[in-house]
Amino acid sequence: MAEDQIEKENVMRLLLSGQMESIQLGIEIAHASQIDIEDFKQDIEIAFGFFSKSAHYPFNKKLYGVYFKKELDLSKRDLTVVPSQIKYFRHLEKLNLAHNKLKVFSTDISQFKGLTHLELSYNLLTSLPAEIGELSQLIELKVSHNQLVKLPLEIGKLHVLESLFLDHNDLESLPDEILNLSRLSTLLISDNKLQSLPAQVKSLSKLLFLILVNNSFSVEEKERIREELPKSQVLFELRRQKL
Repeated sequence: MAEDQIEKENVMRLLLSGQMESIQLGIEIAHASQIDIEDFKQDIEIAFGFFSKSAHYPFNKKLYGVYFKKELDLSKRDLTVVPSQIKYFRHLEKLNLAHNKLKVFSTDISQFKGLTHLELSYNLLTSLPAEIGELSQLIELKVSHNQLVKLPLEIGKLHVLESLFLDHNDLESLPDEILNLSRLSTLLISDNKLQSLPAQVKSLSKLLFLILVNNSFSVEEKERIREELPKSQVLFELRRQKL
């Protein structure tokens, strides 16, 4: 049997194991993926019929497409918890959960090893899980407009992160581990409660844009930051347009 056919069958078995429970799971995944529900349900039931008689069945491209989906947009769904079904989208690169009502980001995100973009803005999060540090391919992380009071130390493990959006939260400090983000080019931390940045902020040598509007930095701290980041565009105040 060809390798691609074996892989397809393995995928189908993964999605369809568990009989009626998995039919319901498939329907929920279909909802998230905006696939026609009745068509999806029928395809699953047909596949079960083939499994009971033979290891061979007509492969369904929709099911295969769900498993290998690269992007998943679950924004503006009034979600209070992260749907457990997203664990079946093992090949996700972009996940959007913005504009929901999440208080805890409770899913096992460590399984999404290929995730490059994670959007969690406009929720009710007070913290991020330590497992965030296992997203080794993450390039962009947006957690604006939440209620974060601190960041996990593991955020320093995001070594390829280029953009970090933390504006409109309740952060009073940043962990020193953030200085390990050697590829960071954009850091937005406006509208928090910061009075200082970690010592040796110059370690963020590739930082191009640092937005710190509406915090509580002293004049001395502002000068220090500017001196340590001479190549960065640092903004402490909004620039008023001339009429």
